[in-house]
Amino acid sequence: MWCGHTVALGEHLSGRVRRVACARWCGWRGIAKPIRDGDGLNAANDFLCGRLIARLGFGHGVVPDSTLVSGTGWFTGVERMALGAFLADDIGRHVRIGATHRPEGAAWPSWLYWFDRWVGRVDPTGDTNTLLRLADNVIVPVDFEMAFPWVTERTVAVYRTDWFDVVSHPSVDEASEDAARDAIRRLGDADIMQVVEATPPYFAPRCALTAIWAGLCARRDQL
Repeated sequence: MWCGHTVALGEHLSGRVRRVACARWCGWRGIAKPIRDGDGLNAANDFLCGRLIARLGFGHGVVPDSTLVSGTGWFTGVERMALGAFLADDIGRHVRIGATHRPEGAAWPSWLYWFDRWVGRVDPTGDTNTLLRLADNVIVPVDFEMAFPWVTERTVAVYRTDWFDVVSHPSVDEASEDAARDAIRRLGDADIMQVVEATPPYFAPRCALTAIWAGLCARRDQL
């Protein structure tokens, strides 16, 4: 992925998300979401879900590769005080999917139904935060900040670890396959801990990561 060099800002996409590129030699291009004070755990949620998806083998070619970087110096203006950034590969031209939008012939991930229930992603709009990648008509899930609602700061209420009433896009429900649930169930406690512990500690305190891990282990057994 990104080599660690200077990031040049590009096109503004939405919210605080910008297209960026390495300004030096590596040639990497992607998207960046600046992380300001108080946003660290939310960024960690996004990062951690991406790593769990990769560990399960669900996201190859579907979920953008991502990382977290700390420190200042990437952003200017209103983003000058950013503590770091969530960086991800750019999926190219896309459109956001609404809760009632069913693009013809789109390829929906068969694993997303069970994964979202495992991580407890809160979705008040029912659109499952998905994009349609125009190059190949593939549905790409994004924005996992509101996962782990028994810990996350984004949700307006505290959720129990046995809460499973996740709302999702109807096409996510229809595309679901039990093989994804079985793959999650095969992950051992140590497997999950290995992924969780890879989260940079300056984005999420140890107590939050421990609570995320404990909730994931308990929910895995209840799927």
